Amino acid sequence: MTEHLPAIPEGNTERAAFWSRHIDDLLQSNLSHRAYAEQQGLPLARLTYWKQKLRPRPKATAFVQASVESTSSVRIHHRSGTVIECLPGTDVAWLKQLLGMPDAS
Repeated sequence: MTEHLPAIPEGNTERAAFWSRHIDDLLQSNLSHRAYAEQQGLPLARLTYWKQKLRPRPKATAFVQASVESTSSVRIHHRSGTVIECLPGTDVAWLKQLLGMPDAS
């Protein structure tokens, strides 16, 4: 049996738009990369490449907001919605190093 693959456009703009639509559909599908690629007849490596190219992961330094609660715990909010909550007594210098943040001293 011959596997039918979708026609991937040749032009750079069309190709980027093709993969952008598939990445949007992948993210909305709740399927794994492998399952989505198989379902759509797409090469898994290409799908992964274009996802990384079009939707790069935010860097750890993109954490933007910190709040200190009355219990002295620290909660750090990332633009993506990720929240890191640290217990009282967490070493701030270690936390900054972990997140790749510059030392303000």
